Amino acid sequence: MDARLGEREILLGALPCSPVPPRVRPWARPLMTALRIVFGDQLSQDLSALDDLDSRRDVVLMMEVMEENTHVGHHKQKIVLVLAAMRHFAETLRQRGLKVDYVRLDAPENTGSFTTEVQRAIARHRPSRIVLTEPSEWRVQLMVQGWEALTGMPVEICSDHRFFASRRRFAAWASGRHGWRMEHFYREMRREHGLLMEGDQPAGGAWNYDRANRKRLPVGTVPPARRRFSPDETTREVIALVERRFPDHFGELQEFGWPVTRSDALRALDDFIAYGLPNFGDYQDESGGAKTYHGMECALWAGHIRQLVLTVPGRFSPRTDLGSDIRAPNAAGWRCRRCR
Repeated sequence: MDARLGEREILLGALPCSPVPPRVRPWARPLMTALRIVFGDQLSQDLSALDDLDSRRDVVLMMEVMEENTHVGHHKQKIVLVLAAMRHFAETLRQRGLKVDYVRLDAPENTGSFTTEVQRAIARHRPSRIVLTEPSEWRVQLMVQGWEALTGMPVEICSDHRFFASRRRFAAWASGRHGWRMEHFYREMRREHGLLMEGDQPAGGAWNYDRANRKRLPVGTVPPARRRFSPDETTREVIALVERRFPDHFGELQEFGWPVTRSDALRALDDFIAYGLPNFGDYQDESGGAKTYHGMECALWAGHIRQLVLTVPGRFSPRTDLGSDIRAPNAAGWRCRRCR
């Protein structure tokens, strides 16, 4: 303003002769709250459902519900893994200053399903919209597609960018094909994203080395002990809960030692790279492989670890390792399985 002083410019016009209705100030408008849903296999802080989140207004909803633990007979350790990871992730979000509405499985008012818990959350928070990342299961996808009609509220289903290919991208690839083979799809993904490629050719000269990965483990070989993690108080509470609520499910919990936080998942990944990966390729299809050199990465990919695995492979030979548990090709190909 002072740059114009002395230039005879009118800086303040005359006041109006008659009063005008006051304008509504932005801060006086009703707050618009988004209810942002995070499912148990979406524990990533950069999840698309959390994009443009307003920490002052929005609420993150996480739900432990009976229906999701009983629609198939899950192993007890899987239930503990998911629920314990969810509880730790919720605490991580709270430490970031986010509002988290967390519904525990044993809460007396828990209604047992995603749909009815979403309805209860709407009654508690009165949001203007619901935001979520597309579920990984068609069963749940069909469920959430009915929420807009049920609640009368906009439901935004965001694409899951944790995959190399979106569902739309996969559909474009699949359109017009007489048959779907993961091999064909992941080759295209590798070319598209430059995964384990040397120019337009696969690293090492071949797309896979499956035939070389079927050796039998030599007699007397003692595989390395894999890193385990002692349950903390939160995880112990979940173990006790699962023992009480799922006594008829198969599996034992005495030896539970899976990583349930991102930091522990990264330690498990480091352990696999150091002790499992060098010999994994040769024996990945050996009958005892799951207890020998496998990465057991499904326990890590509940959202704690994403594509960072792909930064590792330069340390290993293409023949036995780049096509094995690094999973760059297979991680790209898994989109095919998840989309069907």
